[in-house]
Amino acid sequence: MDDEVESLPSPDHVTASGDSAEPGQETSLSPFRSSSSMDPMRDSVLKILPSRIPELAVEDFCIHILPLLPGSSEGKMLGHVLETLKQDGVLKDQGWAAFLQEPAARSEHETVVYKPMADIFRAVVAAEKEHDRDALEPTFNFTMPHSDLGPASRPDFIFEHISLKSAHTANPEGKGKARQGVTEEEQLEAPRSYLFDHHTVPVQVKKLNQPSNANENVWKVFDNMSTLLRMDPCRRFTFGITVENYDMRVWFLSRANLVKSQPFNFMEQPELLVQLFLSFAFASPSKMGWDPTFSFSHIHDGHRQYIIEVEGKVYTTISIISDSSANSPFGRGTRIWKVQDSEGKIHVLKDLWLSFDTVPENQILMQIIEDIRNLDNDSADKMAEAVRKRTLTPLACCKVAVDGQVDDTRTVMMGGYDLAGQPMIDSFTAQAPAYTSLQSVASSLLSDREHPSQSLASEFTTVATSNHKQPVHSRRYHYRIVFKQYATTIYNERNLGNIINGLSEVVLALRFIHMAGWVHRDISGGNLYWCSEQNTGLIGDFEYSRKVTDEDETHLQGRVGTPQFMACEIIYQSYLFDRRKVERPEPIDESRKIDIFDWHSFKDLPDLPIAPPIKHPVFAYNALHDLESVWWILLWVLFSNEDASHAAPNRTDRQAWIDKVFNGGSQNGYRLSFFMHHLTSGVVPEYVSPTFEPAFIIISNFSHFLRCGYHHAEENYPDIEPLAFESVHNRCLQALQAKKLLAVLSQITLVPVRELAQVEAARGKKRSNTSFDSQPQAKKSKYVFESRRIIPATLQLYIPIAQFATHHHMDKSTSRIPGNGRLRLVGGDGYTRKKEGWQALQLQDWQRQLSLGFHWLTQGARVGK
Repeated sequence: MDDEVESLPSPDHVTASGDSAEPGQETSLSPFRSSSSMDPMRDSVLKILPSRIPELAVEDFCIHILPLLPGSSEGKMLGHVLETLKQDGVLKDQGWAAFLQEPAARSEHETVVYKPMADIFRAVVAAEKEHDRDALEPTFNFTMPHSDLGPASRPDFIFEHISLKSAHTANPEGKGKARQGVTEEEQLEAPRSYLFDHHTVPVQVKKLNQPSNANENVWKVFDNMSTLLRMDPCRRFTFGITVENYDMRVWFLSRANLVKSQPFNFMEQPELLVQLFLSFAFASPSKMGWDPTFSFSHIHDGHRQYIIEVEGKVYTTISIISDSSANSPFGRGTRIWKVQDSEGKIHVLKDLWLSFDTVPENQILMQIIEDIRNLDNDSADKMAEAVRKRTLTPLACCKVAVDGQVDDTRTVMMGGYDLAGQPMIDSFTAQAPAYTSLQSVASSLLSDREHPSQSLASEFTTVATSNHKQPVHSRRYHYRIVFKQYATTIYNERNLGNIINGLSEVVLALRFIHMAGWVHRDISGGNLYWCSEQNTGLIGDFEYSRKVTDEDETHLQGRVGTPQFMACEIIYQSYLFDRRKVERPEPIDESRKIDIFDWHSFKDLPDLPIAPPIKHPVFAYNALHDLESVWWILLWVLFSNEDASHAAPNRTDRQAWIDKVFNGGSQNGYRLSFFMHHLTSGVVPEYVSPTFEPAFIIISNFSHFLRCGYHHAEENYPDIEPLAFESVHNRCLQALQAKKLLAVLSQITLVPVRELAQVEAARGKKRSNTSFDSQPQAKKSKYVFESRRIIPATLQLYIPIAQFATHHHMDKSTSRIPGNGRLRLVGGDGYTRKKEGWQALQLQDWQRQLSLGFHWLTQGARVGK
């Protein structure tokens, strides 16, 4: 499998939101980043950039990858242009007149030293037009980028799309008469929104040809090219140029490959610079990386809207749902949009780059439903229909065609050139610069982006292997699919009851999918949806789905999924529950006296029996791993959001907890410990909204049934039976469908923690981290359930928990929790969590609540005042 980086941090897989991007995530709708963000991105570039890449001879690069030269007789045309340049004095026998003094010998800034490149470009274009009077006007111009980009983030020079620049803004200052259909306010915002969308071929220059300068050029040009692919959904690939003194290289970046040319001396080989400038100046936009089936439409609320073609039909984007996968230049680059068709109907459109041998998800879903229908079960048709109603329904799909060919990173973009066998050269000419390691988009991607600390609501992306470096010989094709329903991802659904209802619908669908022998392998908050129109949860993104019953299980191996929601076993790549112990050898006959200092006394001892070796099975993905991902999603929702009516304290503690549990790292030992031992009795940590308590009861029951499933599946290790616990799906559904708890949770409106922080920052206020201890005593007894959520109570239940008493040395001889009614839990990691005792749980009918799954009331707890 060559899918390595899909999207992080995270930030394949496939993530984000309903009507807007994930809070805090940088998307293609965001403005070009400021210079202040360069340090984290610098670290990001160094992590994503492959250490070794193919290097092509300049001639091969020009023939196969560069756009074709204008005119029919390329060689003859080049000769005429060079002759004209000599006649005009632009080109001397020693080389270019503007560069007779070596750049390394000049004291001015690089951009001043190399500014004459723009004059050479204009002279080359003029010479070509003089030779060919019928030649079209140039499409691209060589210039310096807009100064608003900031010195740290902008390239030294760029090629700009002339018609796009003039079409998007009335003038460089954004003033004057607004374009038709665009308000003056939107027009004023246009320059800021379009600082880069007409840019291509970033150029980085250095006067000195030294390893340190060459290395800086490499990461800068790679960063610039990656930014173009990340920020502009109209791009399929891009070029770049680096210059050190007289040495010049050309770079090519697509969703599959990064390639560079061998360096050439533009003074000694002026014909190569002329060919490069002519290829870029007169190229069609599609040959420079633009997608002719994906075009800018208009500006709305400061954001760009696009027109996208699928199977001859036109869809207009309304908002971005998810595009964190596009943050990495390699991989699928998935973008998901809320779109409107010509009749005004709302749909979801997904645009991505699939591996050349990957089956599209609509075909996979059709096969899954067909396999369910073929089950030896009287209800097979009903089960298939149930899955169909709980999955996104494909409306239209196609392999994107460009210039009459299926858009392919090899055939179309590289002229069919196969990189196999090409020499692999270090990306850096010497050891890479030692920058400080910071949290970044790339680190949150690991593995197709693993995301950590930026936040509670960071972006997430799918990983298809443990290695985050992109294969250098991969091949991808461009694919689009439109879904009939519009739905909100779990990331962006704001009603907690809807989220839990949606997850229960997902578990029901997974039950039938697993019965047919299939596993999804990428259950994440960006792949699960809540459809308010149908009042149901939906599953999407079946690209990684595979059939378990196939004899060859190699396609089920590896670290696949979104790291933050992966099952523990997938992260550790090992079976972890009830493993059979190695058989011990028989004890030695102790009746025989042995002198340990006399070697001869050991001679006549019988050989020790050797335990038969266990043949460990190859670890493979199974159905329980899908279900565990659902559990992690629900847990993430509770920690990344707050009840809009009940603020949660200690956000710093919560962030530390999130970083430990959801960092997706393969060395994260705390994650398994947490799944196995923490939250097993519905305990609500003090740093989440206290009204989430019913949800933590669901979390506790859910994890209990999952662990039972794992133990049953692996009790006969090395024989693994993923569905040995036949009722695991039903039990998990039972946990998610506690009606009385859902009635309470459905009244909770979620607010992302990051969104709250942004609002507070805008107001210039800091959120108080006041603990429950500092709240008035009168309010302490009501924090679990507020009276407006549950009918005022007549009973007060003090609920000490026997299970926690056992594990945490609590006093079981009294009905009250030790420490003046306060529960103090010390986790395995050494940090302490304090929480008010289970007092004042005000309920009108506590017996009815006992029957609804308050299992901690049934495990030895005594009721009293």
